[in-house]
Amino acid sequence: MAELRAYSYRLTALSRDATGGNKSEFKTLRQVIADMDKAWKALQNADNETKVQLVDELAAYESVWSRTKQSSEVITNNEDSIILMHDVAKTLNEALPELQAEHDNIVELLLENKASAEQVSVAQRQSWFAERIGRNVDRMLRGGLDADKAADEFKLDASRFGKVLDAMKSCDASMGIAKISNPQAVESLDRISKLFAFVSGSIKDIYEKSPDLFSARQSTNAILDGSPLLQQRLTELSDQIKSLPSKRKVNNTAILVVVGCAFLLLILIGLLLNNATNKRL
Repeated sequence: MAELRAYSYRLTALSRDATGGNKSEFKTLRQVIADMDKAWKALQNADNETKVQLVDELAAYESVWSRTKQSSEVITNNEDSIILMHDVAKTLNEALPELQAEHDNIVELLLENKASAEQVSVAQRQSWFAERIGRNVDRMLRGGLDADKAADEFKLDASRFGKVLDAMKSCDASMGIAKISNPQAVESLDRISKLFAFVSGSIKDIYEKSPDLFSARQSTNAILDGSPLLQQRLTELSDQIKSLPSKRKVNNTAILVVVGCAFLLLILIGLLLNNATNKRL
């Protein structure tokens, strides 16, 4: 039971760390789930007398453990989605300052070269879109009630950012965006394309896998919330297991009493038969 209690504490910490994007914790989490399940099956395979004595405690523990196990497996099954989302967030957070610096550089160059107000405005909006993309990825990672809205906004902003970036490099009349021809500004656009390549190439995957991350977050919260109850059920089960010898002692005593009574009855019957025989003689 002490081993199960230690596993349950580790399970809580591992589920939190795994959902937080710690890739190395997923393997350990799977192992802890397997070990806890193995220990539980060992209890289920106890002798019939033990199972009868612990029927209520075993049922109470099973109810909590089955929910905890299910939540844990939601996390491990969504490992790829969780890692992808955290990689995106890390890449964006690292690239965002440079993205904004490059856009500021483009804006300055456009102003120096007397570019149209519309062209300057497009470059400024790109910087704002990049920042909002980063914020929405962070909101998706947190997995709050607005995670779905954040995912929709991310998909829209990331797609728009990529299209506008291409239009600024080659011109797009349908979008009303003129080509930027300043050599220094073009170099900045190329650097922006490289910085944003990881995100732009994964927009569909990120959007489609955001619900997986949300489910993992919910499962982690369920494990954290259910941890005190799991510990309580383990305590109840442990206490009952410790009391089994005394309960069995009472049962053994009762058996000895019955056997003793039967033995005395046999002696009494023998005496009566012996007395009857003597009378006949």
